[in-house]
Amino acid sequence: MRLSDVLSKEPMKEFVVVDNFAPKNSAQIGKSYKIEVGKVFLNQKCNNCNQVHQFYSDEILYFMPINADLLSIDCRLTCQYCGKTSVPVWFLIQVEGMSMTKGQKSVNILPTAKVRLLHRHFKYSSEVEPEPLKYKKEYSDLLIKADQAYYDQLGAGALVYLRKLYEMVTVDVAKDNGVAYQDRNGKTLNFRELLTRVDGQCSIIPQEFSANGYQLFSELSEIVHSSSTDEEVGMKKYTSLRRLIVGILDNIDDKRKKEELTAATRELSWSV
Repeated sequence: MRLSDVLSKEPMKEFVVVDNFAPKNSAQIGKSYKIEVGKVFLNQKCNNCNQVHQFYSDEILYFMPINADLLSIDCRLTCQYCGKTSVPVWFLIQVEGMSMTKGQKSVNILPTAKVRLLHRHFKYSSEVEPEPLKYKKEYSDLLIKADQAYYDQLGAGALVYLRKLYEMVTVDVAKDNGVAYQDRNGKTLNFRELLTRVDGQCSIIPQEFSANGYQLFSELSEIVHSSSTDEEVGMKKYTSLRRLIVGILDNIDDKRKKEELTAATRELSWSV
C-alpha cells in the first residue's frame, strides 16, 4: 500500500504498513519536502460540472515534520472530469517508526514505518463543495459540518451540529405527521416531551436503541454545555454518536419508502 492510498481513505484508528516514503536523509522539523507517493483520489462536488466527480492530486506531494511522530501533508486535488476546478487539502499523519535526531531539530523515518491518517481539512470555495450525502440538504449540510469539525479536532463543536440535526429532524417529523410540537404560547416543546410524542406516534428511533432516544440527546448536550471545553471527550464519542444519529435518519427514510410502496400498491388495488 502506498501512502496515497491511505490519504484516499477516511481517517483511521489503526496503523497500516505503507511503501517506503522516507527521504534519504533526516527531515528538518518545520521544513517542507517533496515525496513521490502516488496520486490521492477523493470524491468532491465540482460546481463547474455540477456533479460529483473524483478529484486527484499530482504524484508528488509535500510533507512537513511537526514533531517526533506527526507529519503534515499538503496537496491540491483537481477535478478529473473537467480539469478546471481544484481544492487544497491538508492531512495530518501519525507515524509509527519516526524518531528525533540528537539535536531535536530533525526526524528520521524508518523504511518500515507504519502510518495512520488522523485528520484532513479541505479549503472549499465556490468552485468545489463536499460530496453531498443521501439525506435532504439541510440534514446533509449539518452532517458535513459535524464531520469537518471532527476532522479539525473540534469534538464539542462537532457534537453541536449533531444535536442541532437531532432537534431539526424530530421537529420536521412532527410537522409532517401532524404531531403537536409547540406549547400554548407557540414555543417548541422541551426536547424530552417532543421526542416522547414524536417517537410514540412515528417510531423514529431504531429498535436497537429505542429506549435510549433521550439519552442520546443528553450525551450530546452534556458535552456541548460542559463548563470545561473537553474536546477530547467529544472526539472519543463522536463516531458512535454520529452513527446513532445516522441510524435515526436511515430509519425515518426506510419508513417513508415503505409508506410510498404501500401507497403505490393501494392505488393499483393490489392485495398485500
